[in-house]
Amino acid sequence: MSATIKRSPTRAALHVPPKSVDGQVHNRLSSCPYSFFLNRITWEFDGERLTLEGCVPTFNMKQMLQSLLRNIDGVESLANKVDVISATGLSAIQRD
Repeated sequence: MSATIKRSPTRAALHVPPKSVDGQVHNRLSSCPYSFFLNRITWEFDGERLTLEGCVPTFNMKQMLQSLLRNIDGVESLANKVDVISATGLSAIQRD
């Protein structure tokens, strides 16, 4: 399950270089008290959308990650494709 947060673009958001967004994401993740649990998170920024992928141990951690990365200058939408995988290896990932 993925969640997408959209916000309307601001004047400042139209001219933010991707490296700046990358730096903001990196700083927020590394300064978070739960950064140990977020070390499997990857992200990609395409100029408008920030896409998060990886895995975390709890759904609350997935929500916290999404909240942590809200309101980054230059990001119009956030796609949270992070999977929740418990320590026992059980997952919410759907398999065919």
